[in-house]
Amino acid sequence: MPAKTKRNDRKKGRRRGSTKIRAPQESRAADAVTVAWMLTMLATFVADVLALILWAVVWLSNRGHVPVEARALPALMLFIAAVTGTLCLLLAPLIYKVRIVPPPRGVTIIAVTVGAAPLVTILLLWMNA
Repeated sequence: MPAKTKRNDRKKGRRRGSTKIRAPQESRAADAVTVAWMLTMLATFVADVLALILWAVVWLSNRGHVPVEARALPALMLFIAAVTGTLCLLLAPLIYKVRIVPPPRGVTIIAVTVGAAPLVTILLLWMNA
């Protein structure tokens, strides 16, 4: 008999101690928009970094020996970063509408900064030209 009592005590203890706080379930649409938002942010960041690397390669090499196509690559990567950055900026307010739990403030600040960086770069290049 004591074995059953101990077993019942353990079961009761599990029931009492198993109060879990569950996070609200996000809809599939909210998850899809969140994933798209983070993918656009990642694509913008990668394209921006590649544009900087390619500009450094063109700048450090002798301009006479760099093919015209290679000199166009940094601008192409900056254009790609601007397109994906614009999408990232457009998805940011949508995230707050479709999600029950908003994303962390730090993630939003980084995503907006990364999304705006290529647009600011294009504006600065245009002003210097």
